[in-house]
Amino acid sequence: MIRFVKSIILSVPVVALLWGAIRHDFVGRQALLERPSLEQPSLVADFLLTKYPNLPEQVVQQRVRELTRHDWSTDVRDCRSGDIATQLSCARAALRESKPFYIAHHGSIAAYGVVGDRAGHVYMISYRIYPFAPIPPDRHTRILDQGHTMLTECVAPVSLSATTDDMVACITPVNKELSARAAKQQPVDTTLCAIASDPASFNNKLVRVRGEVSGNFEYSTIEDPGCDADLWFAYPEESQPGPPGLAAYITGSAVPGGEDTEGKRVLPVPVQMVQDSNFKHFQALMEARVKADEASFKSDPKNYVFHCVTATFIARVDGVSPEVYRFHKKRSPSDHADYLGFGQMGLFDAQLVVKSVEGDAVLSACSK
Repeated sequence: MIRFVKSIILSVPVVALLWGAIRHDFVGRQALLERPSLEQPSLVADFLLTKYPNLPEQVVQQRVRELTRHDWSTDVRDCRSGDIATQLSCARAALRESKPFYIAHHGSIAAYGVVGDRAGHVYMISYRIYPFAPIPPDRHTRILDQGHTMLTECVAPVSLSATTDDMVACITPVNKELSARAAKQQPVDTTLCAIASDPASFNNKLVRVRGEVSGNFEYSTIEDPGCDADLWFAYPEESQPGPPGLAAYITGSAVPGGEDTEGKRVLPVPVQMVQDSNFKHFQALMEARVKADEASFKSDPKNYVFHCVTATFIARVDGVSPEVYRFHKKRSPSDHADYLGFGQMGLFDAQLVVKSVEGDAVLSACSK
């Protein structure tokens, strides 16, 4: 998603899915094994598109056959026909009647499907020529076929719905009790250093924390000069526009909130900005920060100074999983963005969503 903070939000269709284990044999696997030994994903994709133009469709159809485990022609209910409402009705009926079913959509570079078996298990399948990041977004997801397929097993009780992109997908059930309990929590004092070193432990927690806020037209960050802590700094969705100076950015795929031991969703702690005099003072300093950065760059482009607003905040922490965190720790500066985290291109392992600001905000040159 490309987020225009001060104007509009444009959504790009994204299929993010959860996966279960299946065999690694499939139509198209040999194609992947025959591909040239190239580091550039775009060149590999061009090769596959040229030699195997129907590969996305073939892979998804083979996965559907494997998952349904029934005779393709007679046992499996084909729910591809009609509009999205007809497809959804067909899939829901098959699920109620314990009948295997499938829905599939495919293009030249990607394919997507939903498949259910007789036992009531439902999966979402996504294949694309350009490989996914090698780390699954959650514990229900698997990356298969040398990175080109994502397979998600839907969490029970399975509920199907239509997305805004006119596709059928599973809706993860919500643990209402844990969500209500999380919403009542009180903030705990901590540091940005502690959050940055273990984002998962602080995920969906309210904290009281102090840090230096800076940014530009596409970045908004909060840092602790005492360590290598760099978090995305955000306002609640309903408080748009965002922090002064931030104009547009491409969001990562990480989602606020958590899950219970069964995989049910724990809703993100609700955060509503307290727009009192302390917040207004902070906003004024943030606007002054933008002007100070611009003035510094104009006066000496080679040695300009970045400015920060240091303050204490009550905020919700959103953190990535331990698996994503460990994967990112191995990342080098030259690696391409994988969009697994928060903020600009998913580069951040944690974000701070501000609820309130205390009255100690000051503007100064950044410490680092």
